[in-house]
Amino acid sequence: MEEEIWKDIYYYNEPTNEWVDYRGLYQVSNFGRVRSLDRTGKNSKYGVRIYKGKIIKPFSIKGYLNISLSNNGIVKKYFIH
Repeated sequence: MEEEIWKDIYYYNEPTNEWVDYRGLYQVSNFGRVRSLDRTGKNSKYGVRIYKGKIIKPFSIKGYLNISLSNNGIVKKYFIH
């Protein structure tokens, strides 16, 4: 049985000429799963809060699997395959 290996999400997007950097926030595995990592954040009701990392469940749009990732309050959807 093969071991699951996790790597940070970080790549250069040529069409937009931008670096996509989710290091320390999200990781992808060699099995195609995506997970968020444990992190702290601000919450208006509770102040500083610890967010537990978890496997992100993909959703379907017109038959294609997608995930939503956020960084600094900006949420983007990505196709996964």
